[in-house]
Amino acid sequence: MAPFEMEQVKRHALAGMNPKFYGHFRPTPQRYPPFSAGIVPFAWMMRDNLKRYQRKLAWYRANGVLPGESGAGPRGLLVTTTESSKEGFDSSVVQSVIRRYINP
Repeated sequence: MAPFEMEQVKRHALAGMNPKFYGHFRPTPQRYPPFSAGIVPFAWMMRDNLKRYQRKLAWYRANGVLPGESGAGPRGLLVTTTESSKEGFDSSVVQSVIRRYINP
């Protein structure tokens, strides 16, 4: 999260892989207001994402950004939530996690 607005252009993965059926998906700008976070819902559904997620966490740690339960690192705080196929996504859990670190 940053104190400034950001915009990122998102491209649907299937648009390039199968243009016959998904070529109509156009690049779409996604705006992130100040102090907001982008999410990738249901990433846990894909087993291949686990190793990528673990690499990302290692990268954050190596660069001084620590997960919330470890306390803030010298370069920042990484706030994450987890869901499972049994529990699903609960926005109230996400809100409480954000409140725990943003407005303690």
